[in-house]
Amino acid sequence: MAYSVFSKLGLWAVAQGAVVACGAPPRPAPPVAAPAALEVAAPAPDPAPAPPTLTGMASYDDGTPAAGALVTATNHKTGVRDAVVIADAAGNFAAALAPGSYSMTVTTEHGFAWRESQIAPSPAAGITLTRTCHPVTGQAVAGQAVAGQAVAGQPGTRVELARRSKPSGYTFVAAARADGAFAMCVPEGEYSAALAGATLSFDAPVSVPTAASLRIAGFATAEVERAPQILRKLAADPGGLVAEIARSDVRLIGLGEATHGTAEFVPTRGELTIELMRHAGVGAVLFELDAIAAQKLDDYIQGGDIDLAKAVPALGFWVTDTYEFVHFLEQLRQYNATTADRVHLWGIDVQNTALPVQVLIGNAAALGLSSDDKAALERVSKNRGKPVNELSAAQRAGLTQVLDRVGAPRSASVADVRIALAARSLTVQLGYWDGDMAGHYGERRDAGMASLAHFVVAQTGVKRACVWAHDAHIARHSAGERLNLGQRLAEASDRYYAVGFYLYQGSARAWDAPAEIGVISHPIPPAAPFTVEAAVMAATGAPEVAWISVKRLATALGSWLDTPRFVREIGALYAGEQDSMGVRHIPTAFDALVVIKTGHDSSPTPTGVRRVEK
Repeated sequence: MAYSVFSKLGLWAVAQGAVVACGAPPRPAPPVAAPAALEVAAPAPDPAPAPPTLTGMASYDDGTPAAGALVTATNHKTGVRDAVVIADAAGNFAAALAPGSYSMTVTTEHGFAWRESQIAPSPAAGITLTRTCHPVTGQAVAGQAVAGQAVAGQPGTRVELARRSKPSGYTFVAAARADGAFAMCVPEGEYSAALAGATLSFDAPVSVPTAASLRIAGFATAEVERAPQILRKLAADPGGLVAEIARSDVRLIGLGEATHGTAEFVPTRGELTIELMRHAGVGAVLFELDAIAAQKLDDYIQGGDIDLAKAVPALGFWVTDTYEFVHFLEQLRQYNATTADRVHLWGIDVQNTALPVQVLIGNAAALGLSSDDKAALERVSKNRGKPVNELSAAQRAGLTQVLDRVGAPRSASVADVRIALAARSLTVQLGYWDGDMAGHYGERRDAGMASLAHFVVAQTGVKRACVWAHDAHIARHSAGERLNLGQRLAEASDRYYAVGFYLYQGSARAWDAPAEIGVISHPIPPAAPFTVEAAVMAATGAPEVAWISVKRLATALGSWLDTPRFVREIGALYAGEQDSMGVRHIPTAFDALVVIKTGHDSSPTPTGVRRVEK
């Protein structure tokens, strides 16, 4: 049985033998931001209910009213679920929505429907449910005793199944009864299940159809939203973390970031990385970058004649095409120029099939590749490897055999390790197309990054290596049985140390939710008092950067963190404050936390600007 965050909390959620636990939660209502002084703001009075702008009727395909159906509406522009309403006995429903375009889902115990586009306002939206679906049943249970409350029986608890398969972007919702039981009928696919509303839970992976009766452990939302009582100030300098890591037996150190587009995350992680090079024996930095494209960057920091103005854009991502990242590469080059113990840079991401194929065919003679081998490689280099599905069984077996052979390096030289890395990268990416590509992509990508990280460290023999990636990859746990990069690194060895980097306030660049503008600036308001970021700021006296070891916390903050708490994490797209909120059990997720008080937009180079072409 795979490790789960609940194994340490003692909160296993068992689905008749299948574990359902941990990860990012359903999204809560937008929190009230704390003022700059980190004091709790008084809650605003509840506004008067808005009049409905979307009404309609839900019925089955035989005309029977879909009584009690849960109807959800997701705003196309923001990506946020703006309404969850219940149909009456006649199937009638009404929702107060802002004017705009929405996708809608409808769920009952016996049927479902989804609608790609529904315009509001609309006075008569008829929705027909099909009974051709698969039942999903289970019970919401108490994850832990919270002030004597019966967590699973709290009124207003919902169960949400977010579809990860294609077509994606649909969330089906069911209401939990007083005893926590729930039932819904949904289409086949890969889902993440979670509790929302009055009870929150970590995400749980679910493959539908399933015969299992799910048991999802949850926490009272009121408790998760309780701010800590800070009794004394904590030290918050980076020296303690460097010393802790130097004294430990860890070999891999994960350094995360809560957003991809905040400038301060690069120099702050860079400061810690270089200190770890100087004082803790770090000899490699592994990046969430393409394994082959990143090789030019390593050549540069080794002193090679590489044009960064071409090498950085060639990585293919706006996230790294910034002046902050270029400056860090310059720092690594300067560091290497002053020491005999040179640091190497490696990419471990697996999102490009053309580049590894170029490496293998470029070394075809030395690798003993036949004309048939080269033809097969050329074929799968296109469209991110999708043509692998067009190969015959014999061709696929032959290609697998070639990649397995080439994936064993001929020597420990950097050149041979790079060739082997290309073969291994391609193997991972061709595996994406087995079965449900969209549903399993995230897990397979993280598994691929973990495998390349282990390979690089083993082949190069470095004492320690830093791994730079998003907090969602770096954290020591992810969504239940769906293992992320950090969890795989931790489970393969107890020599993994994870540092979560977060932002209290400021701004971040990211795509706008409907992808109508491009990568733009988004304001990040001060974190709510009940978030981890605000609690760390309050506990450390709000320095510009707070560095704390979670492992050494023996304070009120440590006790408060024993319950899962909210953090804000943003990927390549920003859909608002509500969508950025997630829950983590910090002691299980991270060994240390770094919180930046005020962040600013990352600075794109001319090639790092992204705008939608009109």
